[in-house]
Parts: sequence; C-alpha cells; structure tokens
Amino acid sequence: MRKTFEHTTILEINHNRRIFASQVWHLNGQGKEMLDKQITSYIYTILEKPVTLPISLGWKNEQNIGKI
Repeated sequence: MRKTFEHTTILEINHNRRIFASQVWHLNGQGKEMLDKQITSYIYTILEKPVTLPISLGWKNEQNIGKI
C-alpha cells in the first residue's frame, strides 16, 4: 500500500501493554497522548521544510510600465 501512495508515512507505535486499555487494541489515555505527540511532531517537520518561492515574470512588469 505504501508503494501505491508514496506521499504517506507510517508511524511506528510502541506495543507496550501500558498504552492499551483492557480491551484488545484500544489505546488508553497514555497511548492516545503518545500517538498525538508523534503526529504533532511529524506535522511540524513537514511545516519546517523550506518552501521555494515562485519565479516572478519580469516581462509582465515591463509591459505595464510603458502603458502608464
């Protein structure tokens, strides 16, 4: 599935029993908080990537100067 969607990221979850509720595979408060921190940290790494500025078209400004 990851090969199909290269823009996806897989977060590894600790399989420690302390983060799961007594029901199978349901996260308790501590597990939800841990997962929330992982997601938040990943979002910050995406937002901190440098953004390239678009190339401005100089010809458009030169055409407008002659018409004034």
